[in-house]
Amino acid sequence: MSTTMSVRLDEKTIKQLEDMAVTINRPKSHLIREAIEQYVAEHVDYRIALDRLTNVHDETISSEEMGRLLADED
Repeated sequence: MSTTMSVRLDEKTIKQLEDMAVTINRPKSHLIREAIEQYVAEHVDYRIALDRLTNVHDETISSEEMGRLLADED
């Protein structure tokens, strides 16, 4: 199921969106949908990372230790 929404954009953003749509031969709605989906996914990742950083019970390790752990996976 999908829902139609409307948004207000400034003229500069509209022009950039129109130019991009022509360049990649996709409708503006496709670009807007992709942008929103990507933003939401990144925000979810950001919230998870922030929650982990602020969780006093979550173990933290140094970047050196992380490097060693990743090297061990090879």
